[in-house]
Amino acid sequence: MKAEIITIGNELIRGGTVDLNYRTVVKYLTPLALEIIQHTSVGDDPDNIARVLEEAFSRADIIITTGGLGSTSDDLTREGLAKFLKVTLKEDKAFLKTLKKFGLFEDGYQRVALKPSGSEWLPNHLGYAPGIYLERVDKQLYCLPGVPLEMEAILREEVLPRLVSRQQCREKYLEIIRTAEIREIQLQKLVQQYPQPIGVEIAYYPDEKGVDLVLTATQTYRSSLVEYSGKLKKALGWFTYAQSWLELEDVIGQKLETKKRSVSTAESCTGGLLAAALVNVPGASHFFSLGIVAYSNEQKVSSLGVEPSILKEYGAVSKEAACTMAQRIRILSKTHYGIGITGIAGPAGGTPEKPVGTVYIALDKHDQTYCRKYNFSGNRKQVRDKTRNAGLFLLWLELNEALIDFEFINGSQKV
Repeated sequence: MKAEIITIGNELIRGGTVDLNYRTVVKYLTPLALEIIQHTSVGDDPDNIARVLEEAFSRADIIITTGGLGSTSDDLTREGLAKFLKVTLKEDKAFLKTLKKFGLFEDGYQRVALKPSGSEWLPNHLGYAPGIYLERVDKQLYCLPGVPLEMEAILREEVLPRLVSRQQCREKYLEIIRTAEIREIQLQKLVQQYPQPIGVEIAYYPDEKGVDLVLTATQTYRSSLVEYSGKLKKALGWFTYAQSWLELEDVIGQKLETKKRSVSTAESCTGGLLAAALVNVPGASHFFSLGIVAYSNEQKVSSLGVEPSILKEYGAVSKEAACTMAQRIRILSKTHYGIGITGIAGPAGGTPEKPVGTVYIALDKHDQTYCRKYNFSGNRKQVRDKTRNAGLFLLWLELNEALIDFEFINGSQKV
């Protein structure tokens, strides 16, 4: 079976929004023996949407679209779909009553109740705009909203069960290896040291947080898949943190709760990104106590108690400042761990001695303070994101008692 994914929206083709939905759809389709033959992005234009759908139906058996099902005037997927099918849009009065029941009376919301003749709704339990499903000449079309959480929920709850129940997709077995602080080329070199078994497919999915390694195989080669995955996990060591789609902060949260440990953060250049990642984990109140963003030198002194002499002698971006921030936040919050972060995110502020991207991250516990110096590349957002990721990774290593002896390969150095 061949599948095609179409992501719809002017914001995508103009670069205003990063296309996260494509990656999510692929993630969920991977365990199925579907050949994804094309991904197309198209703007909010009914004629172009109709044309792209026509092309997709000529080569694929299953077509999934995301975006353009909302209530605003630029949500035109329905119109494009109707033009492609050469049918009219009909108002579902029963569904319209449901919208009004929830207080959605404005004229724009009436558009959400329109669907092409012969189609059916895909319920949306997280929002007001449902998906649309239809069949045409033994081919299936699933139109999903563009809001990532809503799209993923409908994909998981409505689309996948339909695909599997129709037995159009034979099941594939999946092994997920999520990694952090290892580049894609480094990961690939490591993987290539182990011969790829017959029947096992490998895919790399890099993003700003790390690289996911996804291995798949059918039932015939399942034992080879499990054996091969085990070898790679062992070779990767603590570079791998999960064998599911959990984020690093989720796994850290579980570890902290299991070990009955707590953490607090003192951040400067990241502006609270590390604290936000930890607090995003359900149940964070069990392991996260306090986060302080001490951006200015004055706040480093008044809020954290960093001695002015340290800032004067070594500078705000220094090992001494980061360590003191980590120590003081741990003592102040009475947690097991304190993390201090200070750096130069840019684009200004760098010097020959401390260029933009210079970052110090310290982790303090009751009897030891550990600090690493990083030289990150990229723009301001990239530097801040990389710093957050590095802070999470240090905590991950510490929770596994691997921090002191771990061999980093990202160019950072212990200071």
